[in-house]
Amino acid sequence: LSGSVLGAWKTASVIDPVTNTRSYATNAYLLPAVGRPNLQVLTEAYVTKIVTSKSDTGEVVAQGVEFQHDGSTHVVHVAKEAILSSGTIKSPQILELSGIGDRAVLQPLGVPVQVDIPSVGTNVQEHITHNAMAFLMHEDRGIVTSDLLRDPAFLANFVESNPDFKGLAFTGLNFVSLQSISRRADEIISELEAKLAREAVSYPPGLREQYEQQLKHLKDPNVPDVEIMVTPFSFSPTPATKPIIAILPTLIHPFSRGTIHAASADPTAPPAIDPHYFAQDADLAILTEAWKFARKVAHTSPFSTLVATEVAPGPAVQTDEQIKEYVVNNFVTTWREYFQRQGTYYIGLT
Repeated sequence: LSGSVLGAWKTASVIDPVTNTRSYATNAYLLPAVGRPNLQVLTEAYVTKIVTSKSDTGEVVAQGVEFQHDGSTHVVHVAKEAILSSGTIKSPQILELSGIGDRAVLQPLGVPVQVDIPSVGTNVQEHITHNAMAFLMHEDRGIVTSDLLRDPAFLANFVESNPDFKGLAFTGLNFVSLQSISRRADEIISELEAKLAREAVSYPPGLREQYEQQLKHLKDPNVPDVEIMVTPFSFSPTPATKPIIAILPTLIHPFSRGTIHAASADPTAPPAIDPHYFAQDADLAILTEAWKFARKVAHTSPFSTLVATEVAPGPAVQTDEQIKEYVVNNFVTTWREYFQRQGTYYIGLT
């Protein structure tokens, strides 16, 4: 409400106030409209490609969508347009198997090129987070965390009292700028700016524009670069049934770019994914500074008064080089946890 996107805040929970259940696409949009005569939803249908033709002016036009269902191949024809909404992983694969993509990718697969667009399947971006910073809390402070569910008796009681496992996810989020957490901010930004300038001629136009905007945001102390999440559980191995609090520093705007391309002409085969994590040194530098800041917070009062000991990584990780190595070896993809990836079928610039 203040207009600032910095600081600590609680995320909105999409809960129906009448039923006290989660609102999502199915119950909020589909079910109210499912009886409409012009709406059909077919589940267990696997899209294989977009059927195209050329107009009188030579433009490639979507005529329909080919899909597999119950062991047979079908085509549904469109009157106006087909909307491709198959996510970051499958959408570029469907485009490429439809002949829309980089010629250098399509020809080795034996896919006829309909439209040569090198940017399809490139530009993969994702929030990188680090989940291996965990703290054992004082057991006499009444702190209850999800780790108690590892106790069979506690779990049985929880399931009995809450058979549907209803409840809120963690909602506390914190957003900070690089300048507010690190004295190395200017150094990191200067090194990155010089590197981007040296390599600018090798970037496609769309990526150059992205980097210009990202660099502008990175220089602005009013724009967050790091998200700090605090969770009542740890992804790391920790003492069973003990109250554990974890702190997860997360990179919001990575400069590294990956690729997702069809690896086979078989539409059921998985695509080839190369996320190129830390391809840009600045990503690792920023996440390392965020990690150091998160640890500093944990060892600062009042949070530190609740902490019995740091169980991960522990006192052995101290120097910048040790922290970098620990970050590289223990970061996690939010593809698994939070599904935050984007950018793979950008076709605005060729």
